[in-house]
Amino acid sequence: MTLRLRLTLFYTLLVAVVLAASGIGLYLLLRRNLYQSVDNSLVEASNLLTALTDNEDGVLTLSDEEGALQLPGDVVAILFDADGSLSSSLGRRPQTLPPLQTGFFTWNEWRVYGERIQDGTLVLLRSYERVEDSLRQFTSSFLVLSPLAVVLAFALGYALARRALNPVSSLTKATYDLAERRAWRETLPEPKQKDELWQLAKGTNTLLETLANVIETERRFTADAAHELRTPLTVLQGRLEQALERNKDAEIAPLLRKSATALEELLSLVEKLLLLARTEAGQGLSKEITDFNPIVLEHVEQLRPMLEQKGLKLIFNTQDSSLVLGDRVALGLLVRNLLENAYKFTERGEVNVALRQEDDSIVLMVEDTGVGILEQALPHLFERFYQADVRHRRQGSGLGLAMVESVATWHGGKVRAENRREGGARFVVTLPRSQESISTASKQVLG
Repeated sequence: MTLRLRLTLFYTLLVAVVLAASGIGLYLLLRRNLYQSVDNSLVEASNLLTALTDNEDGVLTLSDEEGALQLPGDVVAILFDADGSLSSSLGRRPQTLPPLQTGFFTWNEWRVYGERIQDGTLVLLRSYERVEDSLRQFTSSFLVLSPLAVVLAFALGYALARRALNPVSSLTKATYDLAERRAWRETLPEPKQKDELWQLAKGTNTLLETLANVIETERRFTADAAHELRTPLTVLQGRLEQALERNKDAEIAPLLRKSATALEELLSLVEKLLLLARTEAGQGLSKEITDFNPIVLEHVEQLRPMLEQKGLKLIFNTQDSSLVLGDRVALGLLVRNLLENAYKFTERGEVNVALRQEDDSIVLMVEDTGVGILEQALPHLFERFYQADVRHRRQGSGLGLAMVESVATWHGGKVRAENRREGGARFVVTLPRSQESISTASKQVLG
């Protein structure tokens, strides 16, 4: 359930509770006022009739000259003599007479008020029928209008919640965008109004700035360390080559060759670290319109003998031209690392490489028939130095796939890894096509 719906339901429930409480309160207040108005009308009629009561020859009568007397509402007046016998009455009295009591009391469906006057008793009655009708009308109207009010409150609350949460949605989208692009140098847009959302955005931006400083410090250390290591390692490589040329001892030669191989692997690791640092910093690489097709073909042909020597079949399917905006060297290393990864984890079968265009993207796919990828390793596959199995540590440094993702991200693309149903792994790199190639293709279609 979304926050918007939860807030709307909460507001609607609150409105329903307030509406119900208000309805009950209004009902009780109306009931009280209506009953009070009945009592007031009886007192008013009593005051009026007391002055019009005559005692002629010991008999009490209600005088009503020429019918001018108008009792309030539907009040009925009954006058009893001292002995309790009916003397006279005004209005439409009930078939049975009420008991002779003074003060207010309820009798059947009548409100009764009795008062002693002269030697008799004046009894005033008023039916509760109109009061009950008014209360029933109020109740029925309330029961009809309340659900409509709740539905209207829900609709308006849902619309208002959407408007109120729009800044939150914008911040969420901006956060996901930064995460997908790994734009750790950028910050979230801060709302103009300095409210709670502004505080949230401000706090998040402060966190992003702190993380950016940490990442930048780590990147500089990696770049500086790799740069400082490259020079002495290159010198050491040259000396090992000289030692191999001048060596005459057959027992020392294998040791020197192993040392040279290890040094080459170490130099390769340093170069990968440098490239990772450059791609993450956005420095040291160039962006120019490049045909990705010959880059892929070049590295496929370079590694084909190595794969065929292992007994693997290499298949390459491509299109005529795949223009991207990027760095040739970095893209070449991306392709090479994917092919080397397939070589390491495929004992038999084949490696398929495909390059195609999809809408505004260039898609490179490398598939193998190897052991596949452990499910628990998929989320961490592109992390630096991560290797799902300790046995693989002898086969590489764990930087190849990290570099692939870093290069793809620097070019505005992305990479994903998955297992094939038939067995083996599939790596898919998606890069944005060059705008020049898109414009040319559009012109060809329109032409």
